[in-house]
Amino acid sequence: MRSWGPRRTRVRSWPRACPDEGAKRALVADEPDVYFTTAHFDGYAAVLCRLDRLTPEALTELAGEAWACRAPKRLRAQHLG
Repeated sequence: MRSWGPRRTRVRSWPRACPDEGAKRALVADEPDVYFTTAHFDGYAAVLCRLDRLTPEALTELAGEAWACRAPKRLRAQHLG
């Protein structure tokens, strides 16, 4: 059997959707060792997270919040009440 690419990809950071630019700036200011941004994300409500510095609980919370920022209103209401 042939392998057509790397067996394992290492992901070191993850872009997370934020409600707005203010929330993004607050995350970066409060925990710069965990959250950061680059010029590529200027003007976009998203922040990068250092995955190796997040607890499993924090990662679960971030994924849920990111989903809630982008999910359709009706779907959000069904799942979050």
